[in-house]
Amino acid sequence: MRLLLLIILAFVLLNVIANLVGPLIVLVIGAVLTYYAYKNLAKADKSLLGIILWVIVGATGVSMVIGALPGFVFVAAIVAVIYLMYRNSNSKPQTTNGSPTYKEYESFESEWRDITNR
Repeated sequence: MRLLLLIILAFVLLNVIANLVGPLIVLVIGAVLTYYAYKNLAKADKSLLGIILWVIVGATGVSMVIGALPGFVFVAAIVAVIYLMYRNSNSKPQTTNGSPTYKEYESFESEWRDITNR
């Protein structure tokens, strides 16, 4: 049952990521536009109109990147959650005396034995 719930949650999170592809495309376009404007501004001959044009293009690219950053952070958080769920779902119980025991309980049992043997 737990595995089924994890699979359903993973599909829901992947659906959310698929819906955030648009903002990620805007982020990439804004980054490329900003880079292109920066490179051309550095090469611009001292014409005022050329400098103003590339500053406007660069400001547009920066505003596109800033507007799309929350989508990128959200996707990164979802990927981190999926990774942590996958890593934690692979914890297998250890068998001691024929019954499965998790490490937390094994540690508790050894500490309890130490306390009661005093």
